Amino acid sequence: MQIGLKSSLLGILAVSALPLVNAIAQTTLSETSRIPALPQINAAQPGQSALSFTEANTDEISAAIQALSRQAQVKEDALAALASQLEEKHDRLEREQEVMALRSRGVLAARPVDAYRVSSNFGHRQIFGKNQFHKGIDLAAPAGSPVFATGSGVVTRAGWVSGYGQFVEIDHGAGLASRYGHNSRLHVRVGERVSERQRIADVGCTGRCTGPHVHYEVLKNGQHVDPNIHLAMAPTR
Repeated sequence: MQIGLKSSLLGILAVSALPLVNAIAQTTLSETSRIPALPQINAAQPGQSALSFTEANTDEISAAIQALSRQAQVKEDALAALASQLEEKHDRLEREQEVMALRSRGVLAARPVDAYRVSSNFGHRQIFGKNQFHKGIDLAAPAGSPVFATGSGVVTRAGWVSGYGQFVEIDHGAGLASRYGHNSRLHVRVGERVSERQRIADVGCTGRCTGPHVHYEVLKNGQHVDPNIHLAMAPTR
């Protein structure tokens, strides 16, 4: 079923892209030399043993062949560009299908920040000499970097929360939620519907924080789960 769907989509993409090929070729061809008039080939006359050529000499024939060769190269380049575009679209469609499959299994297949370093992982850790359970993962990133929603959903909390600083929580449905803490600025409000990879905040160091980072949490049915499970499924950018 999926193979058939992919074949159909590729067929549609190929047909829809044909005008692009013609446009590229037409634009480029207009910049090349016009093809000289090809020689007139006459049938052998009584008493002649071979065909004869008129209205064109050797130089004109050579120029015509060169112009035809340039046109063939233009068409070849246009088809190569089309093939590259179709391959990119095919890869994008496959990625979208993978994301949809992961989402149906309750996986947030996106990263909350593009360039980051894991500064503190999920689980038990020592804080000020005390063993505490870290409910999320800290992703160190430059201050002001965009913070993205890791899945589509509805904003259920947006504002200051003790310890978390400027904080955002998103309900993704099916018992899945994500949280983003220590932001310097928020771009969403409670009740707002957001899409995957929508910018919801900026990286900061508000609340209990020692350096700019995103404190990222994932909850399933109200229970904290390791965000690394979801980050492992997200594509790099």
